[in-house]
Amino acid sequence: GLIPARKKHASSISFICVNLCDLWAKNSYLIWVAGIARVRKVTNRYQQCNNTYLGAKHMILLTAATSRELKHFCSTLSGYDFQDGTGCCSWAGGERVHLLACGVGPLNAALGLQGFLVTNPGIDLVINLGIAGSYDLKLMPVGAVCVATAEIWPEYGVRTGATAADPQLLGFPLSKLGTEAVWNRIELDPGAIFKYDGIFCESLPPNWVKAVSLTVAGVSGTPELARDLARTYNAGMENMEGFSLAYVCRMQGIPFFEVRSISNPAGSRDSRDWNFKAAFRSLAKVPSQLLKRG
Repeated sequence: GLIPARKKHASSISFICVNLCDLWAKNSYLIWVAGIARVRKVTNRYQQCNNTYLGAKHMILLTAATSRELKHFCSTLSGYDFQDGTGCCSWAGGERVHLLACGVGPLNAALGLQGFLVTNPGIDLVINLGIAGSYDLKLMPVGAVCVATAEIWPEYGVRTGATAADPQLLGFPLSKLGTEAVWNRIELDPGAIFKYDGIFCESLPPNWVKAVSLTVAGVSGTPELARDLARTYNAGMENMEGFSLAYVCRMQGIPFFEVRSISNPAGSRDSRDWNFKAAFRSLAKVPSQLLKRG
């Protein structure tokens, strides 16, 4: 009586395995089909955006950590089309610009931008927009618009204190182009965008604040830490992506411009100190203050 039972048991297992394999094959095929459809959808949108550049003087990319920031920035612009982290919109005479939500944090930002540039050659200006924390609410209150004059990554190097890290003490620069090494600071020229004829205003609005920006993987969680960082690096605002984006652009030889609105005092985790609505309202006004009317 044991042998037939074993045969019956083995037969049942074989039946289950065959059905599971069949189910797996069908699901794999469906997943593959869905994946191909998504790739075609994204590729078609890239082509639609790129086709509008025929005859255009410049190819410009707007990038932010999140789609929410991009949506508010583009709220007064036309032709907004954004899906799966990328898209395009229209500005200045109807020209189309690319959009990219690069992701939150230094790693996501670098990988996101580098991947986009590989699949979209020809970008000749990257504008990073978003929100940031302020190290000095008197100079940069909540809702203020700030432009970065330099980006610093304070976490790279040998730590010599609670906040500071010395990259030169480590001895390895992040990169070296010619005779100039990049350690943890990249100088930015906000005025460089004015060479793009017919797109931007002749100067930045007088109420916009120019400041050094720090990019961190871990945001300041206490006022004391924020004060130490601001004092050590003479910085005005704190963000999580700017340095990475500026670094990729530097390595690719692409001009980079960073503009952010203040949403909170850096170092405070009290929700009463944060005002996303005010920051997003200011971000939505940036295009009308930065772009020439087409």
